This record gives sequence, C-alpha cells and structure tokens, in this order.
Amino acid sequence: MKTFSLIYVFVLLISNISLASVIKSSKTGNWTNSNTWKNNATPSIHDTVFVSIGDTIFINSSFLKCALLNNSGVVFFKSATNYLEADNVILKSGIVTGNSLGTIVTESVFSEGKSEIGKCNLKVLDSLINIDTLIFTSSSGYKFFNKLINEGTISNIANEDLNIASILANRGQFNFFSGKIFFTSFGEIYGNILIKKLSITDSLTSYDTLLIQEKIEGNGHIRNEGILKLGM
Repeated sequence: MKTFSLIYVFVLLISNISLASVIKSSKTGNWTNSNTWKNNATPSIHDTVFVSIGDTIFINSSFLKCALLNNSGVVFFKSATNYLEADNVILKSGIVTGNSLGTIVTESVFSEGKSEIGKCNLKVLDSLINIDTLIFTSSSGYKFFNKLINEGTISNIANEDLNIASILANRGQFNFFSGKIFFTSFGEIYGNILIKKLSITDSLTSYDTLLIQEKIEGNGHIRNEGILKLGM
C-alpha cells in the first residue's frame, strides 16, 4: 500500500493562516452579517474563518469565498443558490449541511473529531483526509473527491453515493455497506475496502482487498493486484 503524507496539507493550511486575517464567529447568524463575527469583521476572500463550537453559520449568498474554513460548528446552506468556495477546509467535529442543496467547493478537506457531511453539494478538487470519524448523513447532493483518504472511520448511514476521480485509500474503517462508489476516471484503491456497489468508467486498480457486496457496473475494468471478492 502506498504511503500518503499528510504534511503537505498542514503546510498548505499554515501558509493560508499566516497570510490572512483571522475571522471568528461570535454567535449564530448569516455569513454576510457583520454582527455574526467578532469585531464585526465580515470574512473576505483572503481570510481564515473559524466557525466556533455551538455556532451555526448560514450561507446566504450565491458566491462567498475564503482562504481557509475551520469549522467546529455548523455551516448551513439556506437555499439551492447558496455557494461557498474555500481554498481549504478543516472539520473539527464540524457539520456541513442545509435544508437546500447549496454548494461548497474546496481544494482539500481535513477532518478530525466527529464530523458530518449532510445535505449539500460538495466538490473536493484534491484530497479529503479523515483521521477520526466522518459520517455522511444525507443522500441528497453530489459528493465528489479527487482523492479520498481514510485514517479513521467513515460511515455512510444515509445510503449516499460518492464520486471519486483517482484514489480511494483506507487505513481505518470504511463502513460503506450501502450506496455506490463511482470512479469517474482512471482510479486506484488501497487498503481493505467493503462496498455495496462499484461503478467504473475507465481502468481501476485494486492493490489490497476489495469486497463488493452487490455488483460492479459501468464500461470500465478492474485490474486486481490483491484480493477481489464479489457477492459477500
């Protein structure tokens, strides 16, 4: 199994913090309302934004941007037109959800503590790395990851489908007994993976143990360099 380094993620996040103003939530409220933030400082595109424990920040605009989002509370999309872009995201027992399918786009997500991804569209252009517990709590929305790397526990309690462009790596518990993993291009799987359904568009190489409960679909093919079991 290849080694995936977390160092580059931390370097990226630290550099963002050092170059930006730090904006912290002081209470529950709308992102665009200055009263939501300490010192009445509304976040700008270059800022590092901290959502504090116990606070819910409502995304209430069709375009919001920050450099780093450090979420220990709740980021909540209020309508389908809501859009948030962050260079990088840290979830520290944080929740991202909504009552409508708003969209969050980021280069990377680093998840620690007990975090949740709920009703939203999520596009991670580089990597999501989980080191503790990450739970997918809604089957609504499109979830895309270039790389999904699990060092802790990932659970899919809502029958969510995940779209992965290149790498799925598991060194923890990957509880994906429902829903589908869809590889959108040439992919690689590392570690012991048990999933219900697998969809492949191109070539997928499995290097360790891949257990598929129900079926494989799509026009692609699997190159197996480990153990492959079907219908378990």
